[in-house]
Amino acid sequence: MAVAGAAAVAYWAATALAVAGTAYSAYNARQMGKAQAAQANENAKMAESQGRVEAERIRELGKKQASSARAKMAAQGLDLNAENTVTEEIEEDIDLNATQDA
Repeated sequence: MAVAGAAAVAYWAATALAVAGTAYSAYNARQMGKAQAAQANENAKMAESQGRVEAERIRELGKKQASSARAKMAAQGLDLNAENTVTEEIEEDIDLNATQDA
């Protein structure tokens, strides 16, 4: 009888260890999922930030291009202050393109 009792205790101990191991495994899997979700959020924030920086860089390039175009038109003798000239259209096109590219 003592052998049967010892075997039963061993069986229950093994079962308890198996349950504990399964619970620990499930806990670790959940923690890993949380960590991966947090990392994915951080990666998304970084990509968004990089996109904003790139958009601002493109807008700045558009401003420089418009300034360069104005300088070239002035060098050709065009009146930049005159109304309804092609210079306004060129500047508007440059600004629109830069905004769309950004």
